[in-house]
Amino acid sequence: MISFVRNLQQLHDPPIVSRAQQFFSSRGFEGFTTVPGPVHGWRCRAKLAVRGSAAAPQLGLFQTGSHDLVPIPECRAHHPRINQAAQLVQQLASALRLSPYIEPSSSSSSSSSSSSSSSGSRSSSSSSRCGGYLRYIQATALPSRPGGRAEEDLQAQVQLVLVWAAPEEGSNRILGDSWLLLHGQRWGWQDFGGVPVAVAPGSFIQANAGAMQRCLAAITAATPPGSSVVELYAGCGVIGLALAAQGAASKVVCIEVNPDSAAAFDASQAALARSKPEAAAAVNHHVASAADAASLQRLLVGSDAQVMVVDPPRKGLDPQLLQLLTNSSSSSSSSSSSSSKSSGSSGRSSSKSSSSSGRSSSSDPLPRLRRLIYLSCGFQALMGDTDALLAAGWRLSSCQAFFFFPGTDSIETLAVFDR
Repeated sequence: MISFVRNLQQLHDPPIVSRAQQFFSSRGFEGFTTVPGPVHGWRCRAKLAVRGSAAAPQLGLFQTGSHDLVPIPECRAHHPRINQAAQLVQQLASALRLSPYIEPSSSSSSSSSSSSSSSGSRSSSSSSRCGGYLRYIQATALPSRPGGRAEEDLQAQVQLVLVWAAPEEGSNRILGDSWLLLHGQRWGWQDFGGVPVAVAPGSFIQANAGAMQRCLAAITAATPPGSSVVELYAGCGVIGLALAAQGAASKVVCIEVNPDSAAAFDASQAALARSKPEAAAAVNHHVASAADAASLQRLLVGSDAQVMVVDPPRKGLDPQLLQLLTNSSSSSSSSSSSSSKSSGSSGRSSSKSSSSSGRSSSSDPLPRLRRLIYLSCGFQALMGDTDALLAAGWRLSSCQAFFFFPGTDSIETLAVFDR
């Protein structure tokens, strides 16, 4: 009973929240808040392992620190339609005697290898032709009606992916590079922030669609209307397209390292253009890395961006981007300070002169950038990046946490920095 109460409390107040409050308070910021959301039925995309036998396949997640599968037939975190799809796959796999994946390190693997060796190469060749054993499924809930949202739709459709055999050696990726569309449309569609977003099997989308909607609303509110925006780690451009669709941005440059994101962006942009052509035309997508100094130089330095939005992976900002942001802020601060000293107490006209010289100064790589909106999925990395930004002259204006994975000791943190 005590264990259950503790777990229930942590659904709404995991330990990381108090750690975050302490961290920001120690940096002089007392406005850290949390944004609650549903704790059941929130997961709209799930990747499940398939193990067991051909007669009795099991679908579920691995126990912590192992490849021992724990079946989760009625997972309460899942959208109900994902549970139904998983049950259907389990029934079909059993009826068709589809062999689930066998871990290479297991004893059954060595006996299978021995059997294959004694029977010649035909069995191995046949397995290779059919793509190997059924290893994982990926199920994504998508709205049953155009313009809808899966998290609000109990009759949602399910985009189902069957993953055969193993990813390439040395990789922990579940999904590979090759796809075969067996049935249905190439794209599924989900509304995010007023944008019809194209969802493909390989497209990154947040599993907690409802939390992402709330986060998008906060990002839009933090973006001054009509801003020129640059978004890094942009994925298929969901945030940038939403900012344009809501009128918060007059121009958006999206930068994403994954080349597969471009097709999903193009499809989403085309769909948005049918209802809001000017908003769609205001957004551009570039395939480039935030770790590539040459790309940053080409796409960012000297740009007219007033707002930067970043949504990096768990490791945080790439050092090249962080250096650009901290150098930019230092240049802006020293330029302003120098102008103030030379102009004495000339008041408002001095401020305008400083701003004008700052925009044209070649020492400031981002002359017009005044706001950084940082969406973090790795709090440890955010702490280090926050310290670097504060030391360079940025100041923390707001900070709130979203529970993208309720019941876990993790938060998605939206921090807004100004200079």
